[in-house]
Amino acid sequence: MTLILHAEERKEMGKKVAALRKTGRLPAIAYGPKDKPSALSLQASEFKKIWQAAGESSVVTLQLAGDDKDVLIHEVAVHAVTGEPLHVDLYVIEKGKLLKVDVPLVFTGISPAVKTLGGVLVKVMHEIEVEAMPRSLPHELAVDISVLASFEDKITVADLLLPEGVTVSADPEEIVALVSEPKAEEEAPVGIKDRSPEIVTHPCRTFSTAREKNILSDIPETPLGGGVDDRYLRDTVFFEKYPHGLPLPDVQNASSQREVSGSGDDIRSAVAVADQKILRA
Repeated sequence: MTLILHAEERKEMGKKVAALRKTGRLPAIAYGPKDKPSALSLQASEFKKIWQAAGESSVVTLQLAGDDKDVLIHEVAVHAVTGEPLHVDLYVIEKGKLLKVDVPLVFTGISPAVKTLGGVLVKVMHEIEVEAMPRSLPHELAVDISVLASFEDKITVADLLLPEGVTVSADPEEIVALVSEPKAEEEAPVGIKDRSPEIVTHPCRTFSTAREKNILSDIPETPLGGGVDDRYLRDTVFFEKYPHGLPLPDVQNASSQREVSGSGDDIRSAVAVADQKILRA
């Protein structure tokens, strides 16, 4: 099937192309080994259909003022957010010359090693360079992964089915795809105790008892009555003093906390004592 793309000469340059896009047309440029760069404009809706069908490896017939040229869609600049094309580079093909282009690989079928054995399909290659006459260039190459029945199976470049007149320069033994065995989850060795510090949640924040509970043990708890947690005032004083935790290395975790009563002044005095304990730690 021949893909035809209509073009017009373009006079709008620089910032003026923004106004051109508002009319539904795209700025483009065509160039080749024997063709000087020429500024063109394309119908945006027509170009998107041709681009979807041809990609960047199929020949497109460019019609410009009654002159037909074979071109490849060489590069397309797209909008970063919408993905809409903003500018197009067209490469004019020199007739009678072999072309080298990158053709995408399309993986088809279902691998028994994936479906039955739970393996993971590894696509080593996603495209491959081919050489052919312009009209013989394939749009894509299909790779049938149903031949991957075990973890020892693999698909190489030599296994690719190439259309007539198409060759590849890659090493025939180069791997295209394979299936790797699923990795078993590592289990902790029996008998090894988890040494991570105990984490407890507080009304103010989360802290590690391996360091901070040891300091809190020197600050008396004050019963406030009225159903209020009798440790709240003590903890509040500590958090006012150490809002981001203790910057010192871990110290031995206190086995228990003393429950003693005292006033707010007693608590603040105990914080000062705790400061000295931190400095000695």
